[in-house]
Amino acid sequence: MAQPTNTLEWIAFLFQEYGEMFWQGTLVTLYIAIAGTLIGFVLGFALGVIGDLQVSPHDPWYRRLPVRVLK
Repeated sequence: MAQPTNTLEWIAFLFQEYGEMFWQGTLVTLYIAIAGTLIGFVLGFALGVIGDLQVSPHDPWYRRLPVRVLK
């Protein structure tokens, strides 16, 4: 292939040379984004549930202690 001289030729050249790497990078980026979103959702949900737990002074120590440690 001859040396590209305009924008469209450069785009075609770069896609032909590095297209596979582009798609691999796109898939890795999507994987990281989806995994991060799922992990963030699970952690946020767990922290929300823990933050909403209520204990009273009349509860036994074995129920109050873990809730206070987690909070």
